[in-house]
Amino acid sequence: MTVDSRFINEKFIDQIEAGEGLKKEAEVNVTSFIRDKLREESFTRQIITPQLISADQLDRDAFTDKPKKVIDKEPNSKATFVSFRGTPKNNYFTGPRYEIYFAKITSDKFEKSIHELKTYDNDIRQILSDNSIKDIQEQEDANFIQACERIVTNAGPSQLLDFRNAGGLIKENFLESRKALRVLRIPHGVSLMSQATAEDILKWNANEIGDGAATVQYEKGLVQRTLFGGKVIYTIKNDIIPDGTIWHFGTEQFLGKFFFLQDATVYIKHERDMISFDVYEVLGMGIGNTKSVIKSIFFDP
Repeated sequence: MTVDSRFINEKFIDQIEAGEGLKKEAEVNVTSFIRDKLREESFTRQIITPQLISADQLDRDAFTDKPKKVIDKEPNSKATFVSFRGTPKNNYFTGPRYEIYFAKITSDKFEKSIHELKTYDNDIRQILSDNSIKDIQEQEDANFIQACERIVTNAGPSQLLDFRNAGGLIKENFLESRKALRVLRIPHGVSLMSQATAEDILKWNANEIGDGAATVQYEKGLVQRTLFGGKVIYTIKNDIIPDGTIWHFGTEQFLGKFFFLQDATVYIKHERDMISFDVYEVLGMGIGNTKSVIKSIFFDP
């Protein structure tokens, strides 16, 4: 294992030292590695599938040079009962829209001597991803949840549910919180909670969830990604998703959009014996239907 890692490290350094062409190849290799890790670990990307767009798909802003994308929303409509001789009511509809502005997320800049890198027994590309991806994905997820917090705060009790004095995290309360989406006529897409909260759900006994489900939970723990037929995401980021809080989101077509103008990219600079590198991405997120976000608090962390 040590030999393999050192061989990978030397090959990576050789690519950078060999010249501009191989330097670009090294950048591509690391970029692909990092992009895969981001999609695996960012819960925001599991809630809304990111789409890569090109510059010609952007919309211009009348007051700034900031890139943005204008998204059309479904116009409201309704049906009316009329007699056989009646006529429907005329309704001149307008197409509502919302704007998504783009911003950049960047990691810290790392510097290291090439000669020191040659002493590493671990794959330095893995070290790159562990440091850079952690910072980027936490910013990505934190900003998404901040936007959701503003939505439920403005919406009030219909989308901000508090069960702390009503039994806490029990099956009935969990299902009631998820039902809040249905009340707003939004189909359930996914629920998001911390792993610690999920561990509390594992305490539900067979009388509450059935013998089959209890057996699976006893033998396999959190391996299941569904709960009462609904998709669930577990995260270790309890600084962003506090223990005792569960979010419910509508399906993607009822929720919003997630665009990349540039996905996670590694910039590598080689000067004499020093290598410096950082990771950045350019993205834009927007929640077009604010009814598709429910926050439920079951107990204090």
